[in-house]
Amino acid sequence: MSGISRKRRAIAIGIGAATLGGAAGVGVWLSQRGDDKASSKADAGKPWRPSYLDRRDVTLVDRLTDLIIPASDTPGASQARVVEYIDAHLARGAAKWEKDTFKGGLAWLRERARTRYGGDLLSLPRARQEQLLRSVSDVADARDARDKSLEAGRGLFRLLKRWTIKGYYTSEIGRRELGLPLILVGENYPGCSRG
Repeated sequence: MSGISRKRRAIAIGIGAATLGGAAGVGVWLSQRGDDKASSKADAGKPWRPSYLDRRDVTLVDRLTDLIIPASDTPGASQARVVEYIDAHLARGAAKWEKDTFKGGLAWLRERARTRYGGDLLSLPRARQEQLLRSVSDVADARDARDKSLEAGRGLFRLLKRWTIKGYYTSEIGRRELGLPLILVGENYPGCSRG
């Protein structure tokens, strides 16, 4: 390939996501996480509870996001708590078609793991999980591109990839990795130092 690592390509895409649309859903996510100044002190210290996804989906989505942006010399999607961003987006910002595509895609992926590998997706070895995700990714083989039975998985992957990158690179971990300031739209701007 061109010598650019998968993670570096994701970073480049993440810069675009953070720049073009990152702030739009971040406020909701940060207030739910308790990372912004507007979140109540009463919520501080309480464990996160999903608003849209059930516990089983949280575990699966957390694993899938980690397959997209795994930990390496930098933290992965799990450490950046991307599943919390996705849950907040589904609860408060996603269109009905996105919710339907996402939920249907998760069900499809679970069933695909059972029929193809004879087991629960989360209990499969990481290599099998990656193989399943790769089969519906943008780079899936042309023969698979014509396979209409993969469409539910492709729809899930498109949303999951977009939201994982956006959630990661708008998180504190992702912004630090990109060398971006942690000041978000709506916070106090320090202004120009010239007088």
